[in-house]
Amino acid sequence: MDEDLYKMMLVAYLHDVGKLLQRAGDKEDECVLGKGFHEHDGFSCGFIKRYLGEEYEKLFKSSGWKKSDYASASERIRRESTEKVSTTPLLHPAKDREEDGKWWYPVTFLSWSAPSGTYFLTNKESARSRINYKNIVKELRRLAEEISAIEDPLSLLETYEYVMRSVGTLVPAAVYMAEPNTSIYGHSRLASSVYPATRTGKYSLFLVDTKGIQRFVTNVKGESEASKRLRGRSFFLQLLQQAMVDRVADILQLSEVNNISFEPGRLIFMVPGRPEEKKKEVEHLLQEISEWSEFELQFTTALSNEKEISKLKFYVEEDENSNNEMRQDERQDKEEGKSNFEEALDQVFKKQRLIVLPSILERSSQDRFGEVTSKWIEVDNENISWLNALAPGEFEVGDKLSIMNLISLIVGHSARNLKAVIEVIEKDWKGGKNESIKKGREGEDEEFAYYSEKGKKDERIRIGKIRIAPLGISFYLIHSPETRDIDVTPVVESLISTLRREKNRVKVFKINDPLNFVFNVSDKRNLTFGYMIVNTFHPVDRDETKQTGIKFKTLDDMGDFIGMGSIDGDEIGTLVKALSRYPSRFMTLSVLMNFVFTFYMVKRIEEISGENPIDVVLLYSGGDDLVVYGRWEDTLKILARLAEGVERILGCITVSGGFTMFKPSYPLYRAYYESREFEDIAKREKKELGKKGGYVAGNVLEPYLDDISGRGVRIYSWEDVMKALDNADMLIKEAEISSGYLYRLHQLGTEIFESVLDNKNPDEKGGNGTSRDRLSSLEIWKARSLVSYAYMNARNPDTFTKASKILGLIPYPVNSVTEDEVIRSIVRARTAIQFYSLKSRKTG
Repeated sequence: MDEDLYKMMLVAYLHDVGKLLQRAGDKEDECVLGKGFHEHDGFSCGFIKRYLGEEYEKLFKSSGWKKSDYASASERIRRESTEKVSTTPLLHPAKDREEDGKWWYPVTFLSWSAPSGTYFLTNKESARSRINYKNIVKELRRLAEEISAIEDPLSLLETYEYVMRSVGTLVPAAVYMAEPNTSIYGHSRLASSVYPATRTGKYSLFLVDTKGIQRFVTNVKGESEASKRLRGRSFFLQLLQQAMVDRVADILQLSEVNNISFEPGRLIFMVPGRPEEKKKEVEHLLQEISEWSEFELQFTTALSNEKEISKLKFYVEEDENSNNEMRQDERQDKEEGKSNFEEALDQVFKKQRLIVLPSILERSSQDRFGEVTSKWIEVDNENISWLNALAPGEFEVGDKLSIMNLISLIVGHSARNLKAVIEVIEKDWKGGKNESIKKGREGEDEEFAYYSEKGKKDERIRIGKIRIAPLGISFYLIHSPETRDIDVTPVVESLISTLRREKNRVKVFKINDPLNFVFNVSDKRNLTFGYMIVNTFHPVDRDETKQTGIKFKTLDDMGDFIGMGSIDGDEIGTLVKALSRYPSRFMTLSVLMNFVFTFYMVKRIEEISGENPIDVVLLYSGGDDLVVYGRWEDTLKILARLAEGVERILGCITVSGGFTMFKPSYPLYRAYYESREFEDIAKREKKELGKKGGYVAGNVLEPYLDDISGRGVRIYSWEDVMKALDNADMLIKEAEISSGYLYRLHQLGTEIFESVLDNKNPDEKGGNGTSRDRLSSLEIWKARSLVSYAYMNARNPDTFTKASKILGLIPYPVNSVTEDEVIRSIVRARTAIQFYSLKSRKTG
């Protein structure tokens, strides 16, 4: 471990912390610095001296961090004018220049207790009125004081990563003569990531990508405890990502800070030189993980060519030469077309190589849930009690349980009311390829997994443990009873004292609390503190027969029809490519996307559920996509409201989605793939029709006729979906509109739609005859349909008047509109009628 490296990386990370103090008017700490430093540098130095000590103060004054600062900062877009620093909010990182509109973030900290709308983009004046530097500095100083007892340089560096993420994500890094579109968090983290490469003068990017994440999450066999195992697989991927970052960083002799990617399953390390031997070591590790998971997880890797750190972004060492050399490099960069960072990104994405191909499992068997596996534990008299605590009444002595089902049960059960996660990184790890799986019992030996309870009956703290053997990393998941909110600090401290005996690295994560994540334990010297956002949500019911008094709702509890829905960011690749020339802006956007698809999604679902309980399970959320399932109507509403929130926080990013409805007995994994197929349809048709914004397609969304081409269209805007659901509610409340009238209207619309498609696509329908014959047939169909429409409305004038107000129906005949407009209104009304039918049958 290179302690000097980590110390200087921390100084590079905190080099701009003085800007926060300066903008807040906090002059409590300041160093007297000489030539070559700015005013805010004095405040940074004072902060470092106060909370880190004189050794770090000397490192700051040595200016060794300036190379990485210049490399990170020189990508900034210059502007001729400037504004008052303390009153300028953060401009959206995808915007090169300031423009009118809602493109500004309020300057504040990240807080789980804040309403989700706190972080919506707004106009500049509104964002300016919500600048919150004084409270940002208050939280910064409190956290710095709480972690000042940490002595280990790596632990301190990685704890400050979470501090800066909380207080600096929405704070502009530069305002003076620069566009304020990069956060202090993004700029400072990049400066810290770059620092190791400034020692050698060269860097490369090392990519590790996990393949098949969505398939892994939904690969649940059997219906028993399916929801819990699905939830467990989703959260397990978060834990695996953390473990992989830590172990790969350990192999590279770097820090998790050197990973500049925040996408689920994807690591991109900025590394000094071109460490090909280290790459081989990591690939061997990934092969072991793939085999350990019985090939459910697969990986690709790539290492870019070596790049000059001086050309990362116009870096020059001497200030007095910077303007001339920067202009020269700018001209060269334009001629070459790409920065070397962008080239490195292109290389790792194009050169990815699959590490291991799946093979046939040896000595395979079926476990209790029907999973085919060659790695299992056997239920015996020692472990049956805690296994049945995870899944009451599910197991009998002699049953087999696969490694992934055991992990998913422990993690899925623990995710409910989870309070803390302790990660143990084994110091003397040698790889876990040949390690046998031991029976899960709590004892002296190193177990593969177990679940236990501590404390009195009404105040028991539950602890689940899983060990990822190939990585030599264990996680302890500490959660309290669902019926009570109990302080778990004593249990955390007790566990830490035990785990430290082996001199392993220990990280302690608070759950869903970006501001109060440092546990008040007595000895913090070599601990890392951070936080995790648990991106799972599952509805519950009261059940007095259960020890906890509640039970997780099953699919059967959610209604006769279940909905599975997915959303995914539109054209994210294009946006990322555009920002790849600007690494710190790229990182800022990555942080914001990660924030939206972890914090916001969970927070918003909790807020909506608090207003009116909903039956929706958040299966997976991360990167730029999300999957939910549950009661069909709740699922559709959640998708639409979350899509709206994504656009209001990320601005230029819209999301499209897919939705499928099915019976509770239908396999979830099939429903998942169907929703993804509809998602693909939504993205494809949106592009073909040149539409803007987010759209969704699904098996309960009736196709309609395009206003211009007359072609069949299967996509709806999220606003149209909400409107159709609201219209269905109004139809139910309107007693004078009979179901018979609505069903006849739906049938009429379907007949018209199909006749139009038959005419436009005769080959697909096996149609014969000339185009003139088909056109004549279509006109006859239209005429018959319009006559039927006029007749049914003439017989029910009051019904039509009420229905037309809700459904937007156009009367016929009328001189002011065309027949095609009337027909389109009939066809378009079908989705609201479909929803009405489902709602009125109490299908859930």
